[in-house]
Amino acid sequence: MGQSGRVKACWDTVEAYYEFQWRASSATEWWQSVDVIVTLQAESESKTTIGEAQGSDAFDNIEESASLWYSTEPKSAVGAAPWTKLNTSEQGFSPRALALFQRALKATAGPMTTKTVANGGSAAIRFVFPTKPGYAVRSDIFSLRMVDLEIVDADSAVSFHPTEPEKLLRPLPVDLSLEDILHVICTNAVGGLLPRPLSSYNENITDYASIFQNLDIELTNRLSFPWLTHSPPPPRTLAIVEDGRSSPSHGGTATSIYTAARALNISMIVLDVAGHWLEGSEYAHWREHFIPIQLEPPSLLQDRILDALSRSGHQVDALVTFCDSYQVPVAQAAEQLGLLTASAEAFEIATDKYRTGLFEGRPAFLVRSVEEALDVVQRRDLEYPFIVKPCKGFLSEGVFKIHSPEELASAIGSVNLDRHGVEFVLEAYCDGPEVDINFVLSEGELLFCEVSDDFPKTADANYVSSEREEEDSRQQQQPLTSLVELGNVLPSNLPPVEIKILRESLHRSLVRLGLKTGIFHLEARVQNSSAEYGVISSSPSSSDTTANPITDLVPRSTPVNGKPSAWLIEINPRPPGIQETAAVESTYGIDYRGIGLLSALRDHARIRSLSHPFLQGPQYWSKMVFIPVTHGGVFNSDDVCAELIERRPDLGRHVSRSFCFLKRGDRFAGPEEGITGWVAYFVVFSKVSRAELLKLSREVRAEVRIRVV
Repeated sequence: MGQSGRVKACWDTVEAYYEFQWRASSATEWWQSVDVIVTLQAESESKTTIGEAQGSDAFDNIEESASLWYSTEPKSAVGAAPWTKLNTSEQGFSPRALALFQRALKATAGPMTTKTVANGGSAAIRFVFPTKPGYAVRSDIFSLRMVDLEIVDADSAVSFHPTEPEKLLRPLPVDLSLEDILHVICTNAVGGLLPRPLSSYNENITDYASIFQNLDIELTNRLSFPWLTHSPPPPRTLAIVEDGRSSPSHGGTATSIYTAARALNISMIVLDVAGHWLEGSEYAHWREHFIPIQLEPPSLLQDRILDALSRSGHQVDALVTFCDSYQVPVAQAAEQLGLLTASAEAFEIATDKYRTGLFEGRPAFLVRSVEEALDVVQRRDLEYPFIVKPCKGFLSEGVFKIHSPEELASAIGSVNLDRHGVEFVLEAYCDGPEVDINFVLSEGELLFCEVSDDFPKTADANYVSSEREEEDSRQQQQPLTSLVELGNVLPSNLPPVEIKILRESLHRSLVRLGLKTGIFHLEARVQNSSAEYGVISSSPSSSDTTANPITDLVPRSTPVNGKPSAWLIEINPRPPGIQETAAVESTYGIDYRGIGLLSALRDHARIRSLSHPFLQGPQYWSKMVFIPVTHGGVFNSDDVCAELIERRPDLGRHVSRSFCFLKRGDRFAGPEEGITGWVAYFVVFSKVSRAELLKLSREVRAEVRIRVV
């Protein structure tokens, strides 16, 4: 295949000799590649095998003793050939490219013992280049778009310059010698990947040619958008107010925020409470400066932000927060500084559920006590069931579906007033299917919109779904009767006409409110939907719903009176939580956190570029499986996600992301204290069908083993 030469790799006392073959693949408008096959020819005698000499995940920690040599001598001259050492200390040389290359070399040896000659043991590598000179729209774009690529070896789709946003990337030159190609792939390639070994495929795949053809299809799907810019991204400084109460070790969102910031050439200044986990040295490399500030009460936060920035002397290009409680004062401070922002009034309405209801033209009633609530119900003849919830609530805490005056009094009395305040809204209940719907807007233009089905909660329906039965069994007391999320599935299974209604209606609401640039997480229902949740068979080929039944959206059994319409529940003027962000990133290739940072800076060109989903749409069906805290106590388990994946690798193969929020010995509050929490989450996927996804998700939920004392 194309050109060839020979390379020698040295790891401590190991020397190995390889045949090196490469060819330039056909280029598309957006990318081109070099495909490499390395075949082990001989290995020197040593006390350690190649596979043991260096860890396979060392993309950031190259051993100093590791070295590469090349030769143009024929294959027969193994020991006597003249060898030239590759200069890996040259400016622009990527250690991550070298690490990927070394991993491929070691993969050829497999379980070989010392003093062994390989019988054709080989491995493949693909190096990817731009088709014209330019700068990546974010420097880790390659690995971001390659997530869950099935034909690639685990964790081996690597961006070579993930923290170098000002790196100039060049296309592949022509007529390269062996020395040239080794130099070019380690300096100019945007990234690379290792296809799975031939032995992992069925009998239909016997050589790398068909694998490279499949990679052509996948790269065209994932990289067919303008991911290069003509000029380097200018360095920008962004001040973030309240950067998450949880550290990465407890499932916080900061890893995705700061990974995106570095890749986008954004320096971060953090304004948060003294003693915050970002103030210390462990994560100091993530931020430019940390400025202690008192966040509560929000009514005083505007002046505190202005004072803190003034005293520090730092100049910022924008202010941002991803916390609903602080959106208004942050917008007010930005206005005072002359920075671009949506109006504080828009955030006032968006973050107040009473004002949101009025903005949508629906009857909504503001109350501050049980007595006021009961009086409103009587005077307004409010029809049961209806919804009561805190005006400034979050995490679905304090949200109840009310069927009687007794339930209303109990519901309001159970709310944690210190967390959510004393103002409540009463409004009608819509029994249509609920969705989470996320919008990416730039100057009012809708760039991306995705809808996920928010499956029935334990207080949502008269029937008991398979998902609710599983959660009820965790209680061993009374079933949950809340509106806490249990699972979301994307893409939505609603009829296309209803998805269009949601998209167009809610887009108009955002623009009318003045929220024209950013990522916005909305919750809504479809009134008079033609779909409802019902029981289906877990086997797509069977109509028998009695065997292993699962719950999904199905056509309504009885017709509705009226046309379908969008029923807006709430607006969150920020990206969704970590679970949904992770699911969207892996399903569509879009990172909401990065777009959120660029939106604060009004970097419309890069917002538009990074809002392109995969060319063929979602790469699979996926479900966010939430494992909620059902009662308070002390966590007496290890990582329940890791334990399940190790015990059930058949299920683990279908888990894209997961995280256990609790550590052994953690004491935590439960719903009995008015606090919503989750033990863990899983993003489960299927490339076969939605029905298979729902079956797998149910198994994952059932297999989670939790001990609480």
